[in-house]
Amino acid sequence: MSRYVRDTLYDVVPTFGVAKDERGNLVVDLEKGPICNLCESFQFSPDKTKWIIKFRPGVRSPAGNELTAEDARWSFDRMLKAGSPSHRGFFGIFSVDAANPVTVIDKYTWEINMTAPEVSLMATWAAPHPFGKIYDTAEIKKHAKPDDPWGNEWLKTHIAGFGPWVVDKYTPGKELELRRNPNYHQRGLPAVDRVIFREVPSEATRAALLRSGSVDLALELPPRLVESVRGVRGIKTVDVGGNEWMTWLLNQKTPPFDDVRVRRAVAHAAPVREILKTVYLDKPWVKRWDGYAPANYMGSPVTWPYDENLDKARALLKEAGKEKVAFELIYEKEVAGSEEIAVIIKSQLAKIGVDVDLKGLAPAQYSEQYRSRKAQSVLFKDASWGHDGRYWLATFFHSKGPVNHGNHMNPEFDKLVDEITPVADLKQRAALSKRAHELLVQDAPWAFAIGTGFSLPMRDTLGGFVWRVNNWVDVRTLEKN
Repeated sequence: MSRYVRDTLYDVVPTFGVAKDERGNLVVDLEKGPICNLCESFQFSPDKTKWIIKFRPGVRSPAGNELTAEDARWSFDRMLKAGSPSHRGFFGIFSVDAANPVTVIDKYTWEINMTAPEVSLMATWAAPHPFGKIYDTAEIKKHAKPDDPWGNEWLKTHIAGFGPWVVDKYTPGKELELRRNPNYHQRGLPAVDRVIFREVPSEATRAALLRSGSVDLALELPPRLVESVRGVRGIKTVDVGGNEWMTWLLNQKTPPFDDVRVRRAVAHAAPVREILKTVYLDKPWVKRWDGYAPANYMGSPVTWPYDENLDKARALLKEAGKEKVAFELIYEKEVAGSEEIAVIIKSQLAKIGVDVDLKGLAPAQYSEQYRSRKAQSVLFKDASWGHDGRYWLATFFHSKGPVNHGNHMNPEFDKLVDEITPVADLKQRAALSKRAHELLVQDAPWAFAIGTGFSLPMRDTLGGFVWRVNNWVDVRTLEKN
């Protein structure tokens, strides 16, 4: 079961309310901050050493088990002892005490113990963020084994949470069928009784199925196929500026990118204008960011110093004593637009004597190469699920960041990001974040960050779609007329 689908089937403790963007689309309301979902209340303790959370009484899983504080304690323990390295890394990002993450107060009340007064935890968790996923402990324990006490094998093909859906049928690699959780705590949701996810590897086939009316929406279509169905009778498209990026990561620990002059040269040579025109069709919601985060994220925008200038690129390479350079660029073949972008980059950099060896990889190979932090350079599409400055700066660029896969290392930057942690005043926090972002851009860890926007074509009989910070389609709110 893909993580894209699996993690949308669980519920989160806090969430965001809903607002409308400038195009009238429903989006999460980041300005008003997080609100309760599974919880009845949450608050920062007066001494800023813990978050105190009280669950709603009577929240039940599909199996009928009631949500309690003990589920939170067990779920946090599971993430520490059986979660992925990146998930465990978020304990540091969020300043959660890994030695004693959760204290149970009573049946519904529990505390997240902090090592520093990190104010951004709830706002990032509300993305929704898979950090702190709350499991139906009683159900998982039924299927655990002595050699698998956390139920990892069973959870590969099942879900066990307090979310809106029950898995009716799952055929790996083919189909997932969901039905409404009759015990779900939000009245009126899900808005439909049944949802079927079909795995269709071919992008063109997904678009054709949508065009014919055989499916109601098609995920992960590249821009050209989105345009091919735009305006077709019976189809509408939701376009949101969003927070997702396509970027080109330059590994600071591997030659030639261990020299900042080479990284800056590549940033100056990066064919951003051609990528925006050819791949993203100059759509107004797709833009090169001024820095490495959307303009509405804390610490953004900053001045972008790398105008597209091949003469500057050549001069920097000459200064570095590397007028002839060769390196490898990996990309994930199944990510829309990646191959086309890679080809454009190779063609452009050849003009300054740089030979780029392109390597398109299947998802598993790509993930291994990317996460091992050994690839020379990487095209990758991602998004920061937290808009707090310290969160995204620390996650992707701090030397200890869980997603710092380009090995960015700058002690001055690390120190500045660490100084943000205890700051509760949002204006001061934003100012420190901007200083850190400005310093980061000078290091050129990424050649560019293009905000790709979010476009989702669907049948016009569907309504209720809400764009969320994780860019995953949460089908609980979808309505079908």
